[in-house]
Amino acid sequence: NKMDEFSDNHFWYVGRDNILLSLIDINMNDSVERILDYGCGTGELLNNLNIIYPSKEIHGADISELAIDYCSSRGLDTVIDLNIDEPKKNYYDLIMCLDVIEHISDDVEFLYKMRNLLRSGGKLLITVPAYDILWSGEDYVSKHFRRYTRKILINKINNAGFRINKISYYNFLLFFPLVIVLITKRIFRPRSMYESDIVDINKLTNRILTWIFSCEKWLLRFMTFPFGGSIICIAKKK
Repeated sequence: NKMDEFSDNHFWYVGRDNILLSLIDINMNDSVERILDYGCGTGELLNNLNIIYPSKEIHGADISELAIDYCSSRGLDTVIDLNIDEPKKNYYDLIMCLDVIEHISDDVEFLYKMRNLLRSGGKLLITVPAYDILWSGEDYVSKHFRRYTRKILINKINNAGFRINKISYYNFLLFFPLVIVLITKRIFRPRSMYESDIVDINKLTNRILTWIFSCEKWLLRFMTFPFGGSIICIAKKK
């Protein structure tokens, strides 16, 4: 699985996690006791949350046996196997669905389900890929149903019974290089539209891209971006 290989060091995963940890930090207080990472993958973020917030009750959940085994090999023993179990209802103060809902055919129904897992006033943090025009091999390989615009996501989140606290595009600083790479691939390597975009890159390039992408964690504290490769949202259960 590509994700095991790259989630610990590829600029996209590291940058995204840095942005997420910063946003989680802003929303963290004493009333947040129970956290769920729904679709936790190989558990990199879970691992970080356990280190930063040792007093909190932190669970993961995933449907992939491979991901669950990988989490278990890292000593993450609070991961729910969604093939055999479900998280508790009205239980969590913060739920994260990070690049999850684009994999689900009925995303609004899924958001309702997340709402039912949250306690009154609990928060949902989600990230999704932006703009259908950016559809790439990664979307194909990952079996995505769609990409989103800010407006579409706002409607779906509101319809599922949430009030939005903050919503912004992100992956803004690298947006134009991303578009150029994508257009070049479409023209000169059309077969790449059926292959994953997450590939090994030169260490120095990876380090520079990680730094650029991670800078958004400071900017997002006091502004929103007008466009970007992804969208991040934090919403409160009504």
